[in-house]
Amino acid sequence: MSDDLPVPSEVAVLAENLHKSYPTPEGDLPILVGVDLRVRKGEIVAITGESGAGKSTLLHLLGGLDRPTSGQIAVDGVRIDNTDEKARSRFRNERVGFVFQFHHLLPDFTALENVMMPCLIAGTDVAAAKAVAREMLTSVGLENRLGHRPNELSGGEQQRVAVARALANKPAIVFADEPSGNLDYRHSRQLNDLLWSLARAKAVTFVIATHDRALALRADREIRLENGLARELTKAETASYSEEIGGVTPACRG
Repeated sequence: MSDDLPVPSEVAVLAENLHKSYPTPEGDLPILVGVDLRVRKGEIVAITGESGAGKSTLLHLLGGLDRPTSGQIAVDGVRIDNTDEKARSRFRNERVGFVFQFHHLLPDFTALENVMMPCLIAGTDVAAAKAVAREMLTSVGLENRLGHRPNELSGGEQQRVAVARALANKPAIVFADEPSGNLDYRHSRQLNDLLWSLARAKAVTFVIATHDRALALRADREIRLENGLARELTKAETASYSEEIGGVTPACRG
């Protein structure tokens, strides 16, 4: 394969033959053993699988948080598997957003200041960063919580701040790792509604690792990880699998 890894214009995320192993006292532990993945621009793709199947590992590789043992990755037209940490850090700040199960907000900063942070790191001046943060927080329904610190917000509100922060630098792609996994059923549904409306309104590609069957059913496609490999499920398989494990389940199940 060419080192250039040609990427079709309609593809936002391209991974080919991804392998990832971690060292243990007993030897290397393989997690991914040849994953191929294509995500088209504007898609919402759910990555599913049992606990330990490698969902978080895959997202960390695609988002430039970690490097594969072998294989190739291009995100938003940029090769990231063969770059150093400095280049990956710049890539993460400029091109992608992240939402995690635990919001990772800075506790001593307000909601507005937390959302400003990616802009400031990218070199945006304070006034412009503040304007962007206000816009993002308004878009997630928190225009009346700008001055609140994380401990003054509910769990659902904290996760909305995290979503606003992920979108602050107008990324082409957002990677979300169990974004509703720490929320109750009602708030997880509200968060899913929010993610979908933002994805469509802002034409952002979302790749979401989840156990939430309602979210998987709603996604454009479901990619399931099993035995270190990735397989796309048909819509019928997605629906059937949801029924087999009890229908549309709360995010915390699984």
